[in-house]
Amino acid sequence: MGETMHTPGPWTAEDPLGSEALWIVEAGKEPHEWRCIAMVCRDDLDDHDDLDLPIGAGEQQANARLIASAPDLLLIARMVVENYDNSDERFIVRAARAAIDRVDGR
Repeated sequence: MGETMHTPGPWTAEDPLGSEALWIVEAGKEPHEWRCIAMVCRDDLDDHDDLDLPIGAGEQQANARLIASAPDLLLIARMVVENYDNSDERFIVRAARAAIDRVDGR
C-alpha cells in the first residue's frame, strides 16, 4: 500500500466557533491544537430563495460524520485488500460494522 499523504486519523467533527460551520479536526487534541482538515457548512440559516434543497443541521451533521470517518473507512478498505485471503474475516466484518455505525451516528 502507498504512503499515507493525508492528515492521520482519527478525525472528529467539532463546532469551535458556536456557528453554523462544523470543523473536521484530529480527534483527541485540545482545541488550541486543532487544525481544520475540512469545514462542513449548512445553508438553511438565511433566506436562500435560489436553493431548492438547502442543507440543514441534520444533513450537515451526517456529512460531517461521513467525512470524519474517512480515515477509518480507508483503514478498513486496506484491511480487506491485505487480508482478503486470510481466514480472519470476522475481524474485518466487525471493523467494517463499527465504521458504518460511526458514519450512521450510532
